[in-house]
Amino acid sequence: MKTKLAALAALVAVLAAARPSTAQSPRDLEQAKTLFNAGAQAYSAGRYEAAVQAFEDAYKLAPRSSVLFSFAQAEKKLYFAAKKPEMARRALEHYRKYLTDVPEGGRRNDATDAIAELEPIVARLDPQSPAVAQPEAPKRAKLYVTSTAETARVFLDG
Repeated sequence: MKTKLAALAALVAVLAAARPSTAQSPRDLEQAKTLFNAGAQAYSAGRYEAAVQAFEDAYKLAPRSSVLFSFAQAEKKLYFAAKKPEMARRALEHYRKYLTDVPEGGRRNDATDAIAELEPIVARLDPQSPAVAQPEAPKRAKLYVTSTAETARVFLDG
């Protein structure tokens, strides 16, 4: 219980300290904090649908990476708890946006792990989904060798 409270306190501190990407009114920020706290409490209690809604509303008011990550976490938990395919798709989208928004540090490792977990699930749900990263075809290497020596030889792989 103490670790959950510590994690909640850390998330609230991150939310409070994070700089907004767009200007929000003090009233919107206060409401976003309240919604975020409600989402964190719902998440801790296993009420993932309520957590998703609260985090989504908080993110609309204060689009911050810490809220986005929590939003994605709640969507992922809701997918596993209620087997709602749309939640897996949305969580995958939100984790990817988080990685774009947070180029280093933060919860990047956790987001990357979640993406690796969700991609095969989303692929099974909808194999044609553009949200699923398709493996790239192997690239062919080209090697150019030039020399002014008339008797130069090049050996590749023996």
